[in-house]
Amino acid sequence: MLLSIGMIVKNEEKYLDECLKSLNPILESIESELIIVDTGSTDNTIEIAKKYTNNLYTFEWCNDFSAARNKSLELAKGKYYMYLDADEILQDSSEIINLFKTNEHTKYNTYFYKVYNFITNNNLDDYNISHPARIFKMDSGTKFLGIIHEYIPYAHPIKILENTKFYHYGYINDSKILKDKKLYRNLSLLNNELQIEGNSPRLSILLYDSYISLGDVDNAIKFCDLGIEIAKTNNEFDYLYVLTVKKTYAYYFDNKFNKVIEEGLNYFKLIGNDEIATNIDMYYMMSISYYNLKDFYNTITCYNKYNELLSLYKSNLLNTSDLLLYSLGFISNDQQIFLDLHVVIAYFKQNNLQKAKLLFSNTNLNNATQTKEIVRLITICKLSFMRSKENYLEIINLYNRIGIDNHNYVNHSIEKFLNENPSQTEKLLESFYINYFKNFNTCNQYIQLMIIRYIDIYKKQRVNNLLNIVINMENKLTEELSDILYYVLKCNFPISKIANYINSDNVFEYLEIISKLHNDLFDIILNYDFIIENTKDIIITKEILRYELKIIKSIDNDVGLQIFDFYIDIVKKYFDIAYTKDYLTIDNINFISIQDRFDAYCYFASIVSQTNKVNCIKLLKSCLLEFPSMINIISIISDNIVQNNDVDKSEFNQLAVEVKNNIKLFINNKDLKSALELLKQYKEINPNDSDILILENQI
Repeated sequence: MLLSIGMIVKNEEKYLDECLKSLNPILESIESELIIVDTGSTDNTIEIAKKYTNNLYTFEWCNDFSAARNKSLELAKGKYYMYLDADEILQDSSEIINLFKTNEHTKYNTYFYKVYNFITNNNLDDYNISHPARIFKMDSGTKFLGIIHEYIPYAHPIKILENTKFYHYGYINDSKILKDKKLYRNLSLLNNELQIEGNSPRLSILLYDSYISLGDVDNAIKFCDLGIEIAKTNNEFDYLYVLTVKKTYAYYFDNKFNKVIEEGLNYFKLIGNDEIATNIDMYYMMSISYYNLKDFYNTITCYNKYNELLSLYKSNLLNTSDLLLYSLGFISNDQQIFLDLHVVIAYFKQNNLQKAKLLFSNTNLNNATQTKEIVRLITICKLSFMRSKENYLEIINLYNRIGIDNHNYVNHSIEKFLNENPSQTEKLLESFYINYFKNFNTCNQYIQLMIIRYIDIYKKQRVNNLLNIVINMENKLTEELSDILYYVLKCNFPISKIANYINSDNVFEYLEIISKLHNDLFDIILNYDFIIENTKDIIITKEILRYELKIIKSIDNDVGLQIFDFYIDIVKKYFDIAYTKDYLTIDNINFISIQDRFDAYCYFASIVSQTNKVNCIKLLKSCLLEFPSMINIISIISDNIVQNNDVDKSEFNQLAVEVKNNIKLFINNKDLKSALELLKQYKEINPNDSDILILENQI
């Protein structure tokens, strides 16, 4: 017998038939056998296996993959042994057949081949490539080792079968729960092996892989460092290189781009002038990292090295020994396009329009999977080209070419572009306006909004008509469309017009976005005529007024009190609908939902202010502790009570102490932005407090 093909299976009906069918040409062409060991299938696995072999055996599972694999080895009669998983499908068997039909197979003891590991369901452009040892010359010492991720130690001489590839679908799993369950099982088995055998570079890699798949970056890096130290001690250079690249990926995964560059530079000092396969992934990560750090020169430099080595690898001219330990993770079509688009933008940043155009035209966008990031990058590139000509009329074509499911990604990128390039606002908005009356394939709500913005700035007389069109489209309001709420308020449209398709829980968030786009939001709300027609109107009005109270300036005391009184009237109407009188008590305030709790504090403060000013101040103090961003309106109300009533000012002073304590807490937690914002607000309220200078110095 020339070749034995061994497999272990359990509940593998999904891919098993296709897997075994792909092996048939080998089994029919050379003297060979197929041995299948089942470890407890309850599906149709055994029936499928019987169609292809009589060598079907059972094995009682013992939480040890090597033990199960060694069962198939014991039964093997071939001079060579090949193994695979049931979810791996051979794409072309001719190289293996020719190998064993000639004397070529006698020249080597171990054979490696390529396995394309697909990551995402229904996307064959998302994969990594590993190069496992899978065909071995049998001798008395041939044996699987390792409780999990079992392997046979390979013997030299070795050869990579350059034209043999398997497609592996085992990493595809739509259920995160099932995927995580499998990862935690693997971790448990690996830790058992760690306790029994002690650590090694190989085990460090496997533990790293499990932790990084779970998103546990700290433990992933920890095991990389442990493996690196062992590899250095034992002069195991391939392990040293691979572990360094994997550690770099952990930082890349965690968006720590400075650390990626630091590790990358150390890596290239380590390997010297050697050109090895793992350099491909390192150059990729460094190029993206340099881009995020706005070092566009080195973005392009690393990109060129990446392409140079990738070309060698694809031509089978870079089959270095590190490949035997490492899965190349950045070589799929989608990943190449992702990097290409970053480099197009880098060329733009360097004012090299010619190279940007050339690279963009050579990028195979027709085969790109339209992920959020790919669509975002394409949009930025297109906008950059348009900006170079100061002509954005082609913007609508982008919507026409990209599927409607991805329009939101385009919308988001345009918003970001406008924020970063305010000088281009008029021309970009004008392009939407001009295209509005042309015959294009789509006219989504965001496009309508852009037209409204243009008309509002340049052709105000038409804004009311177009706003009616937009709000009658009856789509749900999203972050990119939040500006519609601004124009509803500005044009004094009734809230009821959009009440049915705005999520009241998101009103506050939308107003936060709007306030960054428009500096007149406070006045727009102040001058708005609220018309309450139903419960939804009450809720939306309450949220709008609550936001108005947040952004009020501490000097607007009279205006603030007027808004607060109206707000309390709306809150009362809301509470009459939302809560029973028995439940709505001061004692239950901490049990009221966080969404309504500020409303509750203000509601009860307004009630007790008529009878017990001190308790009113105490309520406001508790409110401030929970909602420090509302400091201005709370201070206005407290000030009014203290100034107009005979109240012990110690409570008010205590309120100031609590505010300063909050500022100190932010400082201690390194949240200097929040500390500075709260201090700025406090300074407006109490400018003569001597502690202000101390706090400013601490920040």
